[in-house]
Amino acid sequence: MMRNGLIDAHHRDGAELLLGPGLIGPGKLLLPSQVEERFALTRKELAYLRRRGKGPRAVRFGRFYLYPPAAIIEWLNATRVSAAEAMEARS
Repeated sequence: MMRNGLIDAHHRDGAELLLGPGLIGPGKLLLPSQVEERFALTRKELAYLRRRGKGPRAVRFGRFYLYPPAAIIEWLNATRVSAAEAMEARS
């Protein structure tokens, strides 16, 4: 995990240098590592879904993908399946 922590810090620093410190953080735009900390989505899942156009809306700045928290919550609510719907799909 230490390796990932160092990579995350590097990406966070790089994004802040590119975008400025006021754009990234709580209530603003989230890095994939921050999405992973707050929601039940890993960075690999985010990348997979983003490449297929099925994930939460992302904003691209250079090589960085940033996620508005509202877009993640909206996507999670839209993709939520009720237990009844899941049982019906199995039939």
